[in-house]
Amino acid sequence: MERGRSVRGILPPSALAVLAVLAAAPGASGQGLGASDAAPEAPPGVFFAAEVTADGRLRSGIGVTGLEPVTDVAGCEAGGCTEVRLRRRNLATACWWTATIGGRAPGATVAGAVDVVPREEAAGRLLVVTRDATGLATDLPFILTVLCR
Repeated sequence: MERGRSVRGILPPSALAVLAVLAAAPGASGQGLGASDAAPEAPPGVFFAAEVTADGRLRSGIGVTGLEPVTDVAGCEAGGCTEVRLRRRNLATACWWTATIGGRAPGATVAGAVDVVPREEAAGRLLVVTRDATGLATDLPFILTVLCR
């Protein structure tokens, strides 16, 4: 779908209503990121998203409280690993996630792979590892989507 194009007709009205509420929620713009682990936990039945640039900046997001490069995990010493902090504590038991290499801009497709695993589950953190076409962990743009019950 092109940037700026309406999602009406693609998503059911109930999904549009949920997205409208989430877009208005605190943290929806991605502003105010930092060491904000004290952010209130999101209620059940929510959606989180993060669009992260190759240089580790949050381009846009919903419910993201922070990003941090990770170098203390084997294979991450040279980059390619990002910790994404969300307003949810029990990610591993109440949520599902997926990530895609690239961004929403035209031509943003990048060859590679991405893995997502819980990191310090109680703290609402996910480790996103991006790899180039050869399998080497390297900093690539990605979009993370998390759905929770």
